[in-house]
Amino acid sequence: MTGSFDDITYNQLSQSYTINNINVSKLDIGDYELSVTISQNNYSDVTQGIPFVIRPHGTEILYVPPESIPWGLNISTIRIWFHDTDNITNYPLILESNVKINETGENLAFGSLSQTGNSYFINDINVSWIKTSGTYSLNISIIAPSAKYYSASTIIHFTVRKHQTELIYTPPDKIPWGFNLSIDFQFHDLDNDSYPVLQRSQIRINETGVNSSFALTGASPDYTLSNINVSWNLIQGTYYLNVSIVPNTSLYDSTSRLIAFVVRAHTSELLYDPPSKIPWRENTSLLIQFKDTDDNLKEESMVLPDDKSTQETIMEFQKYLENQ
Repeated sequence: MTGSFDDITYNQLSQSYTINNINVSKLDIGDYELSVTISQNNYSDVTQGIPFVIRPHGTEILYVPPESIPWGLNISTIRIWFHDTDNITNYPLILESNVKINETGENLAFGSLSQTGNSYFINDINVSWIKTSGTYSLNISIIAPSAKYYSASTIIHFTVRKHQTELIYTPPDKIPWGFNLSIDFQFHDLDNDSYPVLQRSQIRINETGVNSSFALTGASPDYTLSNINVSWNLIQGTYYLNVSIVPNTSLYDSTSRLIAFVVRAHTSELLYDPPSKIPWRENTSLLIQFKDTDDNLKEESMVLPDDKSTQETIMEFQKYLENQ
């Protein structure tokens, strides 16, 4: 073959010449030979065959690491670039059939390959069979779309996480002082929109540093925390319980809620026996009973509060009798 070149430079130290920028750009992949002839006055011509090889361009896969995914779900997308390392501005075109994904020796299916500019999105990669949180890896290969490029592969690491959860509850009704509390709730899987099964040992209830005793009733999705021991709260007001769900499994994250509840006064009523007719200018006695309607207990002996308003009420009643 006859080829053009730019110029020749001489290195005096090594007493050698360099033939610069020999034009072989139109050659396809393969083995070739350059025939170099040197002609110089007072010397015979000399010709030397110099073999050389035109190879495919080197390539690499660039990518954006995928976000962590919940176990049991697919990787929604991984963004990649098929990059020509010999011509750094070049990104060769590829087809879906050029992409292979391999993990633990098996080819993994994916939904589709879409293109945006020089990048591609591998969509819906099937890793739903992974049921344990942890770090895993995918070997993504791109089979060269033509003989002008080498194939490339890369290892992409991804994280499978626990499912995120939340505690959904119904605000409890006000309770009388001295009573226990009940709370209706659900344990919700946010990633799968489901309601995992719970056991009592997975629940913690804490109020101002004291663990409260309780019972768990119901079945998924509707549970009740019943007989929560807050009977020592004898003062009316608003209190808080920190309710935590701590699954003893690698499948679900723990969750907790600060739940407010109100301790109220006991409701009561006044019972009395109607007095008999009273002779004028005579005093009388009135039998009354003070009933706690929350405890459903009837007090046999009446103790009036020793306060000014009660005393004034009795005095007014006495004056009324004296004036009749």
